[in-house]
Amino acid sequence: MEDRDLLLTSAEVAVTFAGFASLVAIFGSRTSRDGLHIDANRLRTMVVCSLLVVALALFPFVPFRYGMPDAIVWRISSGALLAAVVWLVLRIARDYRAVTAAGIRLSLFIRVLNSGLVFVPMGLAVLNVLGVFEASAPANYLVSLLSLLALAGVQFARLIDSLAMAPLAPPE
Repeated sequence: MEDRDLLLTSAEVAVTFAGFASLVAIFGSRTSRDGLHIDANRLRTMVVCSLLVVALALFPFVPFRYGMPDAIVWRISSGALLAAVVWLVLRIARDYRAVTAAGIRLSLFIRVLNSGLVFVPMGLAVLNVLGVFEASAPANYLVSLLSLLALAGVQFARLIDSLAMAPLAPPE
C-alpha cells in the first residue's frame, strides 16, 4: 500500500491537535470572548475531527492486512470516511443550531470555510467509493484527511483567538 508514511504522519499530527486541545482546556482561562459554550463546541469539534483523522488514517491498514487489493482498500476506507464525515456534519449542524439559538452569528467566511472543509472530504469519498478516478483514490483519501485536519486547525485557531482576546479574569 502506498502512502503509509503520509497516513501515519496525518495520524500523528491529529493526535498532536487533540493534545493541544487538552492543554488549552486545562490551562486556558475560564473567561472567553465568545462564551464558554461556544468554546466548548469548538474544542469538541477539534477533538472529534482530530480523533477521526487518527482513526481514518489507520483504517486502510486493516483491509490491506487482510490481503485486499489496493482499489478495494481505498473503496472500503472511503466508505468508512464518508460515514464518519456524515456523522460529523450532523454533529456540527446540531452544535450550530445551539450556537445560533444563543444569538451568536458566525461570519460568512467561517461558515463557507467550515462547509468546504467538510464537504470536500464527502465528495472525494463518494468518488472513491464509486471507483471514479481509481488511480487517484489514495490522493483523494489523503486530501480528505488533510481537509478534516484543517477543520480541526481552524477550530483550534478560533478557540485560541477567543481565549487570547478575552479580558483577563481578576485575581481571586
